[in-house]
Amino acid sequence: MEEESAARLAADIQARFSPLISDGMRDFLALQVEKVIRSAVREERAECEEVCRARSRLWQTCVASGPSSALLVEAELRDKEALYLADAIGTRDESG
Repeated sequence: MEEESAARLAADIQARFSPLISDGMRDFLALQVEKVIRSAVREERAECEEVCRARSRLWQTCVASGPSSALLVEAELRDKEALYLADAIGTRDESG
């Protein structure tokens, strides 16, 4: 997806500024834009993963404090859910 978006953007820029931008420059621009998009996506995923892990730690603290049984079950479930989301976000490949 990022590749197609970057290529489309580079082609639009080339069309707008033609003949100043050669095909080689368009391809270089597409690669650079793709790198920036991928980097931003990786950073955002890492931040989301950390938010999920922080939520898990919060729920683990609640479990450790020994609340009522109903709250304990809820805290354990939310802890597991937060870890599941963190793992899903952290292990997602670049294509998805």
